[in-house]
Amino acid sequence: MVSEPGDFVSLERLTYEFAMLWWIVDNLGVVLLVLGIVALCFAAAWWTTRKNKLLIGLAVAIAMMPLAWGLSLYIVTDRMQLVRDVETMRDLVNAGKVEDAIQHFDDEVKVDTMQGEVTLKKSALKDLAKGNMSRYGVKRIDVWAISVEEVARPHATVTFLLKPQDGEERGRCRVGFVLAANGKWRVKTFTVETLIGGQKSPLLLPF
Repeated sequence: MVSEPGDFVSLERLTYEFAMLWWIVDNLGVVLLVLGIVALCFAAAWWTTRKNKLLIGLAVAIAMMPLAWGLSLYIVTDRMQLVRDVETMRDLVNAGKVEDAIQHFDDEVKVDTMQGEVTLKKSALKDLAKGNMSRYGVKRIDVWAISVEEVARPHATVTFLLKPQDGEERGRCRVGFVLAANGKWRVKTFTVETLIGGQKSPLLLPF
């Protein structure tokens, strides 16, 4: 069956519109700020000229602010989901559910360590996780400053800072995600580096 030109245009437009909605949600703070400034400009212009047509622009800007905020309640973008995945893995590790945290990893994961880059099966990664937690006495971790640096389906890169809750060591973790066939993001690569010197570190991430 041959697609009509109109079908292609509709699909292209639909993809563009979804991308725009995701951009609004991912940049909600900026969008609300810009709309607020636009509303103030229309209000100031109306106050100066008393032209009622300017009130239409003011009303539209004000109406779009709750609309943009409402989108964030119903749309989960890739960036939002990736941040949630990191937070979920942290919470699972801190709850002692390492095996559940490992389920957020791909079947094969590339790990960059002090000894070089190695590729591990998910089952081997589970054993490594438990071994590191026992060897270095890591029971719970703090994770903050989560930043989605790049999203280009099916790949994404996320960085964040972390430390053991009962230790002073701090590090930066860089995680490469891949979008699985089931539509869920899975960890494909990761490395942990010290904040000073950028040395590879096995101490701060227990899996």
